[in-house]
Amino acid sequence: VDAACAAAPNPDIFFPEPGDHESVAAAKRFCRECTVQIECGWWAMNHPDDLGIRGGMTSGQRTRARHQLTVTLPLQRTPAA
Repeated sequence: VDAACAAAPNPDIFFPEPGDHESVAAAKRFCRECTVQIECGWWAMNHPDDLGIRGGMTSGQRTRARHQLTVTLPLQRTPAA
């Protein structure tokens, strides 16, 4: 597996308790060095019920990013035939 998190000595840092900024920062450091960060982030963006740090983002950050994408890139409508 190419994911940096697979080699993390303590995988629990990717599922921090609310307010545990130290674990969030540690997990994001792993993500920054990961060769599959983008793929991981996109996967997590498409699975909104997924918790934890994925692709360098918390679930709250992914929620805000999904909302931003929805606002900025509205669904394209196909013309009526």
